[in-house]
Amino acid sequence: MIAGRRRIAARLGIAALNLLAPGAGLLRVGRGRLGTFLLLVPIASLLATLLLFAAQPDLSFAALMILVGLVAAGTLVPLIWSVLATLLGSGHRQEPRPRYARWYVVAGVAVAFIAAADLLVLSLHRFYKPFYLPSEAMAPTLLKNDRIVAAMRPPDSLWRGEVILFRVGPFTYVKRIAGLSGDRIALKGGIVFLNGALVPQVYEREEPNVSAYGPPRVRRLREAFPGERGSHEIFDAETVREDDYPETLVAPGHLFVLGDNRDNSADSRVSRDEGGVEQLPIGDVVGRPLYYTYGPSHRFGQPVNPR
Repeated sequence: MIAGRRRIAARLGIAALNLLAPGAGLLRVGRGRLGTFLLLVPIASLLATLLLFAAQPDLSFAALMILVGLVAAGTLVPLIWSVLATLLGSGHRQEPRPRYARWYVVAGVAVAFIAAADLLVLSLHRFYKPFYLPSEAMAPTLLKNDRIVAAMRPPDSLWRGEVILFRVGPFTYVKRIAGLSGDRIALKGGIVFLNGALVPQVYEREEPNVSAYGPPRVRRLREAFPGERGSHEIFDAETVREDDYPETLVAPGHLFVLGDNRDNSADSRVSRDEGGVEQLPIGDVVGRPLYYTYGPSHRFGQPVNPR
């Protein structure tokens, strides 16, 4: 039974409920089936993506973007649909009102939707997670404010030259593996020596310093650690204390990591008391960067580690 016509302000307010949970406004106006369907579509898309993430530990960039696009569509389409359907269907009040249309039921459904969506998003980040670089410590490989996507699984295997993510206390860092357990590593004049052998550095060019510290120009060099998949570039800015590091044995179950911006990186050459990493327990490795997304490197979709 129609009980009266709603004012436009009331209709807009009910339509706005869909911003909390797609379909919530439809529940409020008594369209239970459509509201429930639109409420479940985003949850179903997140759940399906979670199952695919769990099954595929190393998705290609294209597959990852397709899944992200499907999740976005699975959220935006129900949202737009529910807002429009609510505006069109809320012109008149209906009595008696169904139980599910009462405000406290709608509020409870919205809270439950938000909690479920947040839980699923957190679960997605257990497998793949976006990051941004807040410093220049990994330049020129990763520039400050670069955005990347990382696989959040402790790697099954590790190799020299690989860029990894690891956690020290509450913070997540990114560095490059220079030495594995059992390696003897030293630096002399900024050049790495592994197990007594020099790691060659090839001069590429001179360019402006991306860091606010140090000289205005730096040297870009290319090096490759034994066993590395390909090679990587580093910056050499000036002579610093960390250019010389006495030969050290990498302890069992540990890694020796370096930043690519060698003169502006607090890494395994620096103690934790001084803000560095020291030798890194392998158990602190939480994942590896996969792809650039956007940022000053302009390498959208390219892998961070050679594949």
